[in-house]
Amino acid sequence: STLLLFDVIQNNSDRFSGGNILGFRDTSRLFFIDNAFGFQTDPLGHKRALGYLSRCQKFSHKLWTDLQLLRDAELTFDDPVYGPLLSAEEIRALRSRRDRVVRYLGQLIHSHGQDAVLAFN
Repeated sequence: STLLLFDVIQNNSDRFSGGNILGFRDTSRLFFIDNAFGFQTDPLGHKRALGYLSRCQKFSHKLWTDLQLLRDAELTFDDPVYGPLLSAEEIRALRSRRDRVVRYLGQLIHSHGQDAVLAFN
């Protein structure tokens, strides 16, 4: 569920297009790769990412809290050589998608109760 939230916030629509979820042979760990398609300027989020998120209703309590406390200063990433990694427009869109995710979780909590939705830390 955390990855699905991340995909909406960063606007990564090709998570399940094939080959971008890898793991150890013993299945002890998964690796989610190929996040380069994200961080577009669509403020609403891609339909595909939102569709995957809509199938999930159990989330981390800590993530819920962290998303609500996330501030614009924490969305700004600077590379020492190249400067800002996201444009002002990309940050505005990211903030808008974060707000949409917070509203979605808030609606789930309102409908089903906090204990049913925030099922783990």
